[in-house]
Amino acid sequence: MTSEVSIAVAVVFGGGVLVAGVQALPPLTSWESPVTQKYGPVTDWLDGAPSEFAYCQQRLPGIDCGCFADKAEQILRNNRPEVTGWSYANRMDLALNQTTNACR
Repeated sequence: MTSEVSIAVAVVFGGGVLVAGVQALPPLTSWESPVTQKYGPVTDWLDGAPSEFAYCQQRLPGIDCGCFADKAEQILRNNRPEVTGWSYANRMDLALNQTTNACR
């Protein structure tokens, strides 16, 4: 008899914990898009330069500007959506760091 009572208490307690846990979750019908776009046009990142090649010529002496333009364009023009709450590297900083090391 005591084992049946302890099982019943465990089931009632477990059910209460389960109900409390489900109520703590947000409703599935109140959906908000997690995707945001943080950055403006690519020319804003390039400080007014018309292209990655021109930016390299104006500001990066000693760098192969053709290589820089190719690699930077791949990084800067990547339009993948970003998820809210995640941190992402600044695309211009990422392009500068990756291309200046690879294009010397």
